[in-house]
Amino acid sequence: MNDDFNRHLKAIDIFTETNRHGEAMARLPIDKKPVPHIMGETALRMVTDARRFMEINGNGEIARILLTKNPNLHCTLADHNPISLHASFSAVAKLTPRIAAILTDPAEIAFKSDTFHIIFMNDTLPRLNTDKKRITTFSNLWRLLKPSGCLVIADAVAQTHERVTRYMEAVYGHYLKTKYSQKVANETLHRRAHTGGLRTIDDDLTLMKGIGFRKVDVLYKRWCLAVFCGMK
Repeated sequence: MNDDFNRHLKAIDIFTETNRHGEAMARLPIDKKPVPHIMGETALRMVTDARRFMEINGNGEIARILLTKNPNLHCTLADHNPISLHASFSAVAKLTPRIAAILTDPAEIAFKSDTFHIIFMNDTLPRLNTDKKRITTFSNLWRLLKPSGCLVIADAVAQTHERVTRYMEAVYGHYLKTKYSQKVANETLHRRAHTGGLRTIDDDLTLMKGIGFRKVDVLYKRWCLAVFCGMK
């Protein structure tokens, strides 16, 4: 367990070192900016009066970006993995005392309605492998948002053509092998293949509009990773 905890902390520290200088980050071309940076910057422009936000399954990366820009924000971290949640909390708590952490799945987050101005969700959708799970999760996140609040999602997506999806997964597997290891690549692709939760962006945007999100948009897409959003 300590090894896993330290691995999460190391990943967070590497991310922070990469993003320590905001001006340097601003000069990067859009395809070189880390996804959490894109998510955070976009959300702050969509909800200019944000005071409370939640990061789901994100290792505290987005939280650190937002708190660096506005240390008065209240942060809630939610994760289904206790090791990841502990590591995230330990890192983010260095920046603010306005922090809460909950161990739960997004469909079961039990705050009262209209609580958050912004919700970020990462690496969750492939586990939502039935329509019921997806509808329940998106409905709960919509409930938790304040009016005009936004949900920003970064996750794996399927392509509209099955053979293109397989090609994208192969490219992603090569990327994981090169950046991390063959073991990480195998575990990640195996998990995604057997959860059965990959959907196209169009599928999820249509679902979000049906639930009540009044504006939806695609913010970023590269290979099989996409960032998209919806406003309440």
